[in-house]
Amino acid sequence: MASLREKKKRRVRADILAAAAGRIDTEGYRNANMRDIAAEAEVAYQTLYNYFPSKAHLGLALIAKDLAEPTDPGQEASDDPVAAIEGLARSGMAFVNRYDRELWREVIAQTIRSARGSRSARGSVADQVDPKIGERVRVLLDNARQRGDLDAYLDTDALAQVIESLIESAFLNLILDDGQDPQAAASDVARRIALVVDPHRRGTV
Repeated sequence: MASLREKKKRRVRADILAAAAGRIDTEGYRNANMRDIAAEAEVAYQTLYNYFPSKAHLGLALIAKDLAEPTDPGQEASDDPVAAIEGLARSGMAFVNRYDRELWREVIAQTIRSARGSRSARGSVADQVDPKIGERVRVLLDNARQRGDLDAYLDTDALAQVIESLIESAFLNLILDDGQDPQAAASDVARRIALVVDPHRRGTV
């Protein structure tokens, strides 16, 4: 059972995140001020920094909070592998679009700085949007192969890596290009996914 101290810390953290989400939503990430966030959360300025050492850390926590929430199982309900994977990509695009692009840029930069050139740096975009997206794609491909929808010899691990790279590239383009329309980006990545999956359908020459 959580102690009173632990409960208070959780409440303060939740208040800070709620205040930050509101400020970023109305003012944008660049203009959101840590002092204003602290005041709105009714905590001391130093207390805010005890919980989150920088605005980037606060942004990471906001995104992580949303990632922890249950996703709609209907997103992957289709038996068609292309449609199911497209559902994952579109869900990710919608998630990216929920946040200020400046917030995403700072979060990705912070993640890459922390990774220092490791594999996690290259995968940082997809990892922040959906940490399990590569595994989820592979499972969808495996299930389709077992049903006989895809060729029995298909290397689902390799194809999942290709698709994950396509999705990550789409996420990154959406984050970096303020003028890019999310719906157009989702349609483009859906077309690319179909191009790499369709040749492996059973009966495809």
